[in-house]
Amino acid sequence: MQFRSLTLMIASFCLVCSSFASAGSVNFDDVTAPGFYNQTTYSPTVYPGVTFFNGVILSNVGWNNEATTAPNLYATSDYLSLADGSFLPGNIDAVFSSPVFNVNFDIINGFGPANFTAFAFDSNGTTLATVVVSLNQFTDPGDTAHIALNASNIFQVVVISGQGVGAVDFATDTWSWNGTPIPEPGSLLLLGSAIIGLWTQRKRFLG
Repeated sequence: MQFRSLTLMIASFCLVCSSFASAGSVNFDDVTAPGFYNQTTYSPTVYPGVTFFNGVILSNVGWNNEATTAPNLYATSDYLSLADGSFLPGNIDAVFSSPVFNVNFDIINGFGPANFTAFAFDSNGTTLATVVVSLNQFTDPGDTAHIALNASNIFQVVVISGQGVGAVDFATDTWSWNGTPIPEPGSLLLLGSAIIGLWTQRKRFLG
């Protein structure tokens, strides 16, 4: 009986610990989006665990249907105006609500071949990882690349185009990451109970 109780407590403890780790993903396909910049306006795009800046959600209609998970992608351009006449700055930022690790996503190039650089930063702005890819313009082979930022403690990801000011046009899609969010008070209480239970059962078992 003691062995069984101890086993149950260990299982509970492992279950609580595993709940502290999480994985997240975003593919921008949860909304009906227009196909072109001049059909939308800008505001930060908020998802659980991450907020995207400096881009807008578009359908893949204007991108040769090249969203890596159809139908939408997250695009930016510093020369194609939005519906209100404003322009985006031409880089894409993702800011996480708590540090994550191993961030993955796809880059889809717009007009003109160029190099693209993805940076991962911690909360202090220290560079944790950098990936550079060279892409052809969209509709040509080699216009899409997968990015893997294999680092821990990532707080922000920034994607920059080498197309030059006034010529930037690219998109991202199919983001995923792993993370360790801060446990909720209820989870902390459960973890504490599990630890106390394990210690009690250990004392009884060892007598």
